[in-house]
Amino acid sequence: MFTATSFRNLLLGVVGLPYILGAEVTWPARPKALDCSELVEWVYAGNGTPIGDLAAAQWDRCVTVSPGTERVG
Repeated sequence: MFTATSFRNLLLGVVGLPYILGAEVTWPARPKALDCSELVEWVYAGNGTPIGDLAAAQWDRCVTVSPGTERVG
């Protein structure tokens, strides 16, 4: 499970990568390019939680988080 610091560092490591619609990457490979849903899939996979690579599938797997109940991971 990621800590807040390791999660932040992982995402900072991909800042500046090209956005390419339909980009594919499989954990643990470092992406060469990403799109929004692939970034979410890649990070979730790194944390051991498969979520799918389409935004609609990701939406269906997520739950609402009430203010004050947020947590890392």
